[in-house]
Amino acid sequence: MIINSHKIIQFFKDFGKQCKQDLNSLFRRKTGDNYFITTPHEQNSSCTSSDIISPNESNQQKQPSSQEVKKKRETRKRVIRLILYYALEYIIPLLCLALILAVLLSGGIPTYCLPYFYIEDPSLSYPVHDHDVIPLWEVAAIYVFAIPFVSFIIFHLLFIRNLVDFHHALVGYVQTIALCMGITAFGWLVYGGYRPTFLLECNPDMKIVNEHRKSGNPLLPYRYYKPTEVCQHPEKFRLANPLTTSGFPSGHISSVMAVWLFFLLYFAGKADTWNRRKGQFWKVFLFFLLLLVPVWVGVTRIVTLKHSVSQVVVGGLIGILSAMLVYRYKYCSFFGVDAKTPNYFMWERQQPSEP
Repeated sequence: MIINSHKIIQFFKDFGKQCKQDLNSLFRRKTGDNYFITTPHEQNSSCTSSDIISPNESNQQKQPSSQEVKKKRETRKRVIRLILYYALEYIIPLLCLALILAVLLSGGIPTYCLPYFYIEDPSLSYPVHDHDVIPLWEVAAIYVFAIPFVSFIIFHLLFIRNLVDFHHALVGYVQTIALCMGITAFGWLVYGGYRPTFLLECNPDMKIVNEHRKSGNPLLPYRYYKPTEVCQHPEKFRLANPLTTSGFPSGHISSVMAVWLFFLLYFAGKADTWNRRKGQFWKVFLFFLLLLVPVWVGVTRIVTLKHSVSQVVVGGLIGILSAMLVYRYKYCSFFGVDAKTPNYFMWERQQPSEP
């Protein structure tokens, strides 16, 4: 296979020009002025750094009036506010993800919401499965980041090449992960739940259990305990840590389902999958076929006894809810002909005069 370097260079030149035009259009709508000035030389040649000049450089030969200076000052302030607005869309969800990551790396946080359990519970008496089909690092690196994000970049460079649309899709991806993991971490903290292998990890002290059985009410079939009462290592269960103790909901299935569903909705919208005139059944079939990947991740968590069925189902529902909320927040619909259009463009059409 022979790679034509000239075609690749020309591809990135065209993409740079398209990004420049998108920035001009964006800042013109927000501030009433261009951020870049297109020179006559640029129209017949490639986009270089020397062709990008500011409005001040283009008016050096004539003395600007006080109104022009005031207008440029207001334009600069609006540009700064616009940059801060878009920056906050990334900063806030990234801070949430950093906080959750810090909790995981620190070993968890203290919790007093430990649910009760009984020694004879069969759902907590499963043996430990030695082989983990999909470890945590593989979920984060491959199924949450590498496969969906790289596919999105390639798809966007080949078919879309719109800077504003790229921003909305990228910030939607970040916000989807933040919302999903925030809800999941909240479940770990307030309830936690126990994994199917909990009794082996707890290794309850049977002396304490037998004493309670002798002194307890004989009419009650079971006596319920907290881990800090009968487990031989109670300090291990005073922290809500999904890596060791907390199993409700499943973080594997929630994160993978959220990211994959968000990008599948994005790809389906751009491919006019739900358009009755342009849509084709093979696109719908491919949509649901790829959606089986997060389902398979959830099944592996059940088979390897890492989570119960209810923990996986709730984790999947959290992922679906997070992806659909963020996608509807960023795009016009789920399955309509305008599913590929960001809400930003519709808002600009309805309110063209607002900054």
